[in-house]
Amino acid sequence: MSRTTAYERAFRAIGQALENQEFKVVDVKPSGENYLVSGDPAKVAALQALLAKWQGRHLRRKGPFQISYTLNDIAKLEYKGRARRSAPDKIPDFHKLSTFLRTVGAYLDRKGARLLQVQKNEKTVTIVYQAEQGHPQIEERTVASFYQLFSEMHRRRKKGEN
Repeated sequence: MSRTTAYERAFRAIGQALENQEFKVVDVKPSGENYLVSGDPAKVAALQALLAKWQGRHLRRKGPFQISYTLNDIAKLEYKGRARRSAPDKIPDFHKLSTFLRTVGAYLDRKGARLLQVQKNEKTVTIVYQAEQGHPQIEERTVASFYQLFSEMHRRRKKGEN
């Protein structure tokens, strides 16, 4: 996997592309120069589906899916995402998929690790990566355990350090 795009930026762009859907599970793996993303959407409540239909919107895919993002796709998604950000000083929502994936990406970038797989469930995340020493590492952590890193990242951005 080429590191021309940092995991932090790539993961945020991928998360933004998927944000209109709610997922029980999201899985991200490198595949050559691409990222292979699969997901399992949460079940839709009947009232939620009826409301979406009445508003003329498509709520989400019915079942699991898989999509590949090239580095070019990610660059386009980053550009679109930048255009949508209206208040850069506003505290991002940690629970949004793009924010959480960005935080995990920053974690990998800081470790100098090479991604093998990230799988996010509702409450946990499993990260498989190759450490600088070349040894594969597996970490299973709670989603909440990344909140401190998220807060630190936001403080640094607000001060203009990042």
